[in-house]
Amino acid sequence: IDEPAHPACGQCGLFAAVPLPCGARACDYVGTVRAPPPDGPPVACAPAAADKSDYELDFGAHSELSLDAHIVGNEGRFLNDFRNTGRPPNVEFRLRADRAGALRQGIFVSAKRGVEAGDELLVSYGKPYWRARVGSLDAFVTRRPAREAAG
Repeated sequence: IDEPAHPACGQCGLFAAVPLPCGARACDYVGTVRAPPPDGPPVACAPAAADKSDYELDFGAHSELSLDAHIVGNEGRFLNDFRNTGRPPNVEFRLRADRAGALRQGIFVSAKRGVEAGDELLVSYGKPYWRARVGSLDAFVTRRPAREAAG
């Protein structure tokens, strides 16, 4: 990403290679599945630690597991949060079952207009993710998406 105002400038992003309609699966988010400690909260919800991965998200039918793409992953790990990009999120995480019935964490287009080839795919990491890292979102969010014109 080479846009100076982008919060991930100088880093990687995930971009659509072809136009994708609303509801299309862009790819799966692949990583190591981890179970929570026996007496603790789900791994992805645990308090931030020095060795906590930035590529970890809730996983499972009831968010009882976590999926960590820090060491093992695919292109889905380059999905950036929409905050401070000036653009709204255009994809979302959604559980899906593969042909064998195994759960997969999919990245699906949520923008009603779809996404065009070359568009960056942006998701909401969620407020808890950012609160654990920056505290107040009011001070952190400096660049909001423009409201789409009703039409």
